[in-house]
Amino acid sequence: MKKTYYLLAMLPLWLLSCSSGSDDNGPEVLKPINDVSIDYGQEWFINEVGDKKVSFENDFIASFKEGKLYGDHVGQTLATTTDGRKFNVTVKSTVSLIKDMEIDWDKDADWYWKNNPFGTMQDNGNYNKTTYTYQDPTTKIAYAYTFSPKRKLIGAGIFVPIAYVTQLGTYLKERFLPVSTESISNEIFAAGFNAYDPDKATMVFGLSIPNLSTYQVTIMNPKDASSAKTRSLESEMKSILKHNQSFQFEP
Repeated sequence: MKKTYYLLAMLPLWLLSCSSGSDDNGPEVLKPINDVSIDYGQEWFINEVGDKKVSFENDFIASFKEGKLYGDHVGQTLATTTDGRKFNVTVKSTVSLIKDMEIDWDKDADWYWKNNPFGTMQDNGNYNKTTYTYQDPTTKIAYAYTFSPKRKLIGAGIFVPIAYVTQLGTYLKERFLPVSTESISNEIFAAGFNAYDPDKATMVFGLSIPNLSTYQVTIMNPKDASSAKTRSLESEMKSILKHNQSFQFEP
């Protein structure tokens, strides 16, 4: 009888021991990785990744090497480790003076009129094209959305006074990869994409200096360009540049 009581008394300890042993041999519990938000050009060490590799939905935004996350260009992308863990990476701009434009090539003029990020815009429409514009009263930096006769977005523009050329250079470097620079009709013209592979780009930019006081950036849908060559972009971009220049912005 005493042996029976002894066995019953030891049973919980035995069960606990078995349970503990099975945990030691069970599958490894992976530590979740929190979303990361860093500035352009910043490095961030992520201990939870360990010796695993990390891939990105958009490798233009961020990269990962030897345990460090790198903010390569402004934007947001989904990161995935080789053991299946996922986390979001946001790379923020270091330039606050120039605003990011809301650009979605599938949205029409009515949507932009209601949802633009600048508040009240001016309608500078005419028969051929409609353009909504806004100029910051303090910096005099101006923004424009240009639409086709069918009211689909075909381009966007940023007009930056020469006093802010340094900020403009940083703004473009943070978002685009330049592919060429040349002089066209006595103007400096540069072009670039928001991807390492032009076929994966969602935006292409052109930069021109139409006069001595204002730099103009035109942003277009890469699908409207036949190739990555500057010359193939020139015709449509120059058309939008000329159209937007018809609006007088105070330098």
